[in-house]
Amino acid sequence: MSSGLGIAIGSTNSTAAVCPVEQRNDRDAGLPVTSYPTLLRLSADAAPILGARRVRSATATTGGSVVIDGFAARVGDPVGILAEDGATYAGEDLVATAVGCLVHEAAVEMKVDGAVMVAYPSHWNTYTTNTLREALSRAGLADATPVSDSAAVVRWLKAREGTVSGGPVLIYDLGGSSLDISVVDPSDARLLAEPVHTEEISGSAFDHVVLQQVLANSASTGLDPFDPATELVLAEIRTRCTAAKEALSAEIETTLPIDIGNTRREVRLVRDEFEDLIRPLVIESVDMARGLASRAGVGTLGHLVLVGGGASIPLVAELLSAEFGIAVTVSPQPQFTATLGAAMLAADAMVAATRIVAPMPVAVPAAAAATRLAPVRTPKPIKPAAAAVGRGARRLGVIIGAAAAVTALAAGGLAVGTGVAPLPEQVREIIGANPTTPTPHSTTKSSQNLVGDAETTQKSNSTGGAAPASAKAAANVATTTPAAAAAKPPATTKAPAPPPPPPPTVAPPPSEAPPYVPTLPPAPTVQLPSNPIQVPVIGLPLVPAG
Repeated sequence: MSSGLGIAIGSTNSTAAVCPVEQRNDRDAGLPVTSYPTLLRLSADAAPILGARRVRSATATTGGSVVIDGFAARVGDPVGILAEDGATYAGEDLVATAVGCLVHEAAVEMKVDGAVMVAYPSHWNTYTTNTLREALSRAGLADATPVSDSAAVVRWLKAREGTVSGGPVLIYDLGGSSLDISVVDPSDARLLAEPVHTEEISGSAFDHVVLQQVLANSASTGLDPFDPATELVLAEIRTRCTAAKEALSAEIETTLPIDIGNTRREVRLVRDEFEDLIRPLVIESVDMARGLASRAGVGTLGHLVLVGGGASIPLVAELLSAEFGIAVTVSPQPQFTATLGAAMLAADAMVAATRIVAPMPVAVPAAAAATRLAPVRTPKPIKPAAAAVGRGARRLGVIIGAAAAVTALAAGGLAVGTGVAPLPEQVREIIGANPTTPTPHSTTKSSQNLVGDAETTQKSNSTGGAAPASAKAAANVATTTPAAAAAKPPATTKAPAPPPPPPPTVAPPPSEAPPYVPTLPPAPTVQLPSNPIQVPVIGLPLVPAG
């Protein structure tokens, strides 16, 4: 018997539903659904594994694996997801890997060989949808078809009601990490306005307010915020708050066992108290739904469908029904509504292909069926773990650089102060450096350079070597003294001719003269009473006055 497969990768849970072709229009078909937490374990020597429980069991026997979560909302994000081993993965590749895990499980355990529909959030744009489609193709799932979750919900609604007629359908999807609201035309599941998407109102936000209330009523003062074990304690308490929230959807009160240190106590939580805690957030979400209906130009709704785990909260249904004046439609398991609708759409696609191609059930090609039975492909990282620089390597580089700087400073080779003096022009000509604009203190620095030039000239003359270009500069300065000016004949009334352009300075070849290196006197030192190391005095002139 051929069956369609519907899949939804959520931020909290990933689900898959199987719909036989013969049951695609049954209202109470009781279709099988599997659900796993959206966690992936990736290993170099094993196939990817989806689900927290299986991750824990596999990690105990397989080393070198990493666990990645938080990738469901990162499809199309140019920034990759960094794993514990330093490798970086694309969010869409991780989502495609999770889809592959569910497809492989359905093919192996339930012999599902029909079409596959993958539900995605209705607020996604075309780029994000195409990015997911390309990632599915890279993962060997080119036959999987993305479909919006609003279209899947409308398909589930048609199976439940038999037919959907009348006004538009408002879909209120309160999930674990976000709230999505959309208004669609029931005839073709077309969006009538831009959907609403917010992460400020979600099941996680409800868990947070419950956690605050529980900690306020328990002996939480014994928690040490600097103790690493505190994070584990709070995570366990938050998990129990989530379970209490879900229990209050069917019960009027529940108790939470709280373990803090060596103390254990029971915290009682009633539904009325819980509803008072979340009422401001629910009222805000109702206002968002009303605003979306107004933007879509809808006065009267045909159906109001609640989807997601938060749809089971009685206060949500009460306030929405009072706002729009119609009864709400909720599945017994609203967290699986989109997945069931996607499975029905997959079964519809198989029937449509049968009517067009051949009068017999149509299965996927043999190559695709073999791909589903093969082990799931491990996604290729954007940046491998070997190419990633760890925190320890970066810290070691900083330490080595700091040690080198301290060594250079102690040796007098590192200039510290308001700025570093530029190299003399003669040195720049020899080494081929670009000329720089003189600084406001260039006069003092030039005089220091001239002193160094004169000393170098004397040394060159005494050794018989060629005088460097700096000797010419010193000679030019000497001709400007008052004695030389007095020996010149008096100037005539005729306008002086413009001075000829200075001859270009040609650096001597290395064989004729060594590179110019200014001779600097040793820097004075100061003996500190508490430190026997000789420390150079910073800020003193390089050449003593006089």
